[in-house]
Amino acid sequence: MVKSQKNKNTILLIVLVLLIGATFWAFQYNPYLQKSTTFNKNLFAVENAQTQLTALYMESAKVSNKLEKKGDKWTVNNRFKLDPSMQQVMMALMEKIEIQREITGDEAESIKQNVLDSGIQVQYYIEGTLRNEFIVGGSPEAIKSYFVQGDKVYSMQLPGYQSYVAGIFEVKENDWRDRTLFNGTWQDIVRLKIAQPDEDTISLNYEKGLLRWSHAEADSSKVMDYAEQFNYFYVDQYLTADNMVFDYKADFKLKSTVIIQALDATKNLELKFYQVPDFNAILVNFSEDEWGAIPIARAERFFVSNKQLKK
Repeated sequence: MVKSQKNKNTILLIVLVLLIGATFWAFQYNPYLQKSTTFNKNLFAVENAQTQLTALYMESAKVSNKLEKKGDKWTVNNRFKLDPSMQQVMMALMEKIEIQREITGDEAESIKQNVLDSGIQVQYYIEGTLRNEFIVGGSPEAIKSYFVQGDKVYSMQLPGYQSYVAGIFEVKENDWRDRTLFNGTWQDIVRLKIAQPDEDTISLNYEKGLLRWSHAEADSSKVMDYAEQFNYFYVDQYLTADNMVFDYKADFKLKSTVIIQALDATKNLELKFYQVPDFNAILVNFSEDEWGAIPIARAERFFVSNKQLKK
């Protein structure tokens, strides 16, 4: 009897301990609480990138770009000015990018090998010192981006956005470049010459605070409206030599030649506008072998007849 009661007490004690443990676990458990991770989700981010980041190097079989800060200006491959809008995108991404999760198991090995085979080696510098390096890859179709660092494979994200964050590292040189060809306004122009087929050449000259056309019937407001079209003149896209449009170079038709003579001679510019049959843009040749493209609708305003500038 005593032994039986003792056994019962032992069983009750064990049950009580289990209940206490279960109760404690129940109070501690929160299905919505994010589990701790073994990595820093901001491992690849740069705090205050706009002021801290000084260089970003990207190297692969398809791209080779060095973005570097020189003074307060950014350059592309030490040749071109970095496009301001691209600079803003880059800085915002580098500040906000974070690790979504670490890839593990068999999946990690296959993704890692794919990134190593076809990815882009990235290095970034803060105040001239190498701070991080990794290899970037992914699938734009699946909107999946991966960073590989050592033996680790991370799935990356831009919080709040479903975006292919690896894409910015895949951008080619011409798409990093500033698209502004004339960095100034009409007030920086001494002479503006417009030569078009079947039209007399128009020469606008800076005089008494305005660009003026010496024709007796010139309408000064129409002349100025036209001249202002060249304020910060830019192309929408740079064209590389392998662009298919150059297969039809024999069909290029010269629409207009515009010569900008500036107060600062380094800003002097000659623009040749070409129309190409069945092509949805106007081509702009601005040096011996440099080409850009602008939409036809925007290009039309650069083609002006003498009659359009008269009263």
